[in-house]
Formats: sequence, C-alpha cells, structure tokens
Amino acid sequence: MNTARLTTVAIIVGISLTVNAQEEWRNPQINEINRADVHADFLPFSTADDAAKGDFKQSANYLSLEG
Repeated sequence: MNTARLTTVAIIVGISLTVNAQEEWRNPQINEINRADVHADFLPFSTADDAAKGDFKQSANYLSLEG
C-alpha cells in the first residue's frame, strides 16, 4: 500500500514540475528570461571630426529608437 502511494505522489510531483517548466516558454508575457540589457557597442559617425567631438546624436547615421 505504501509503495502505491509513493508512486502516485512521485507521478503527481513529476507532472506538476513538467507543467511548470513548460509555462515559461508558452507564456507570451514572459520575454526577458536570460536576456541582456539593450545597448549599442558602436557609435555611428560620418567623419573623423564628428567622432572627435563625441556627439553621436548629431551624426547623419544616428537613429533614435525611443519613439
């Protein structure tokens, strides 16, 4: 009798762990797991003089994505 109960509990726990693990990738509201922060590695400059000034927002190649 104890073996049957233990087996039943093990199956229920296994199913609940499987269901919880699958919910992350099925949930469209979760989209930031293990994602790095948004950043730019390189700054666009048209000329060396513009690069020396360091104001990348004045470059013709710059596009703000902040809306």
